[in-house]
Amino acid sequence: MKQLFVCGDSWFTTDPKNPTQSFSGQLAQQYNLKLTSFARMGCSNFAIALQIDQAIKHAKNFHAPYYTNCILIGPTTPDRIELPIIDDSIWAKTREFFNWRGWFDYQPGVYIRRRGLANIKYSRNDLSSQHEFLKDPTIISESLNNLAFDESGAQEAYGLDEDRKDALKSYMVNLYDTYIKRQYDSWIISDAIRRVQAAGIPFLVYTAALYDGDYIDDVSWVPRENLILPEEFNYYKLPPSGASMSHLDTTESQIATDYIATRMKTLGFIQ
Repeated sequence: MKQLFVCGDSWFTTDPKNPTQSFSGQLAQQYNLKLTSFARMGCSNFAIALQIDQAIKHAKNFHAPYYTNCILIGPTTPDRIELPIIDDSIWAKTREFFNWRGWFDYQPGVYIRRRGLANIKYSRNDLSSQHEFLKDPTIISESLNNLAFDESGAQEAYGLDEDRKDALKSYMVNLYDTYIKRQYDSWIISDAIRRVQAAGIPFLVYTAALYDGDYIDDVSWVPRENLILPEEFNYYKLPPSGASMSHLDTTESQIATDYIATRMKTLGFIQ
C-alpha cells in the first residue's frame, strides 16, 4: 500500500471521528492510501518543518521504494511562534538575573534537536495527536492570538498568566513585523523542502498561505510540478465550515481532493 504523509496546519488536519471530511482523509480512502498525518491546528512553520523531517524519517522506515510515499506539505501563515515549556521558577530566574549585557546566559534551552517533532506539544484531538512518539513536549507552537485564548476567545488555551499575556500583546502591537516573520518562515520551509527532494520522495507544496508575492522566489528552485500555486488552487476561496476541524465541509474538501489527486497523478504517485 502506498503511503501519504500530510504536514501542515489546521487546513491539512484530519478528524479521526470523521476522516473523510478532510481532503487528506478523502484522498486516502478514494485511492487506497495509508494516511499518516502530522498536521496540527495552529502550529507554526517551524513545527511544520519538523513534521516534514518526521515524514522523511517515517518514509525511510517504510519498507518500500521511496516513490511509494508522497508528502503533502501545507505551509502556514507567519502569525505563529514557539514558546518553551518550562517551570515558572526558570522564568523567575531569568527575571532575577536579567541585565542588558548578560541576559543570554540565563535563558532556558529546552529544545532537544534529536527529538525533532516530539518537542512540539500536540494533544489537539486530531489524527496527528495519536502518534505514540509525541510525549513530553518541550515547546508550544501556536498562533499568537490562540496562545492567550481558544478559538472562541472565551477561555485560556495555554494558561498564560497576565504578565505573559501583557508581554505577548506588547510584542504583537509594538515589535512584530509580518514580513520579517514571513521571510524567516519562507526560508525554514524552503530548507525543509530541500531535505524532501534530497531524500527522493515525491511531494507537493501548497504555496498560497506563505509564498505570496515576492516570497515565491524562495521556492523558485522547486520543480514546477511540485508546487501548487494560488492561482491554480486556493482553499481560502472555498466556503469555510466552523463545524469542521479542517475548516472545510465534505463537499468543499472534495474539490481540494480532486485537484490534489490530479497533481499526484502527474507525479505518478497515483493512477
